[in-house]
Amino acid sequence: MQKNTFKCKEFFNRYIVEETVYKEADNKELMPIKIYSRSTLGEKFNDEDIITINRPTFRENLDYVKAKENNNIDDDIFVWLDVRINDELATSLLDKWSTKDINEFAQVIKSFLLERRAL
Repeated sequence: MQKNTFKCKEFFNRYIVEETVYKEADNKELMPIKIYSRSTLGEKFNDEDIITINRPTFRENLDYVKAKENNNIDDDIFVWLDVRINDELATSLLDKWSTKDINEFAQVIKSFLLERRAL
């Protein structure tokens, strides 16, 4: 895997968050609509805070997905990608942050892996 280093504020502003919201349609049914936006998590960090995250190769990613499907692997994306903030494993944030923030963090990581950037 290739280790990548970013300033936290830059990282969270760079990659987008995908959310599904439900909007009422003409016939009163709810329709799912995808909305893309910038993450607000960058505001939680100081200017000098650093995030490091590994980017897997295609083969490593494929092996991970296969192992996950066979339940042969821990499903913690933060551990697998060795996500660290100021050299501390990002899993330490899981006790401090809300579920919403953790889900948003996972969405940003997904965008990082898929190279979905905010323009």
